[in-house]
Amino acid sequence: MKNFRKLTDWYFSKKSLPYWCIFWIDCAVIYLSYLFIYQQINSGAQALGIFGQLSAVFAIFTMFHAIGFRMFHTYDGILRYSSFVDLQKVFYAVTVGAVLSVLTKNLLLNTQLFPGVEIQYRNIILGSLISILILWAIRVITKTVFDNREMDSNLTT
Repeated sequence: MKNFRKLTDWYFSKKSLPYWCIFWIDCAVIYLSYLFIYQQINSGAQALGIFGQLSAVFAIFTMFHAIGFRMFHTYDGILRYSSFVDLQKVFYAVTVGAVLSVLTKNLLLNTQLFPGVEIQYRNIILGSLISILILWAIRVITKTVFDNREMDSNLTT
């Protein structure tokens, strides 16, 4: 319990997790959500067979989501003070990224750069939905832990 307290003290101090860390965490969630959904819809063996090309396509899709994160500044707020407005910004940012991904899917996959990669629209939609839920959960859990930590420190003082 003492180690958990040290971790939360460090995390909730003003010197931790700069905005670029939150930005990269959000991008990693998007990328991993796409990989997870592709593996669930298709077989894991198929995903492993084209993993390099699949990773490149999903990295491009993640860049589209990064544009959305940049447009709506989802990383600017401090996670421990997240509000419904922040959750709304995350939704809008991921939606922008999903729309850009859907619009460029055929352009990317019709080129000879990604032979054998077939991504359906449902992969993009489900990957975006899963990532929205995970990003919301990260923000809500962080805020809940911070609020509980503050309540505990107010009770002990």
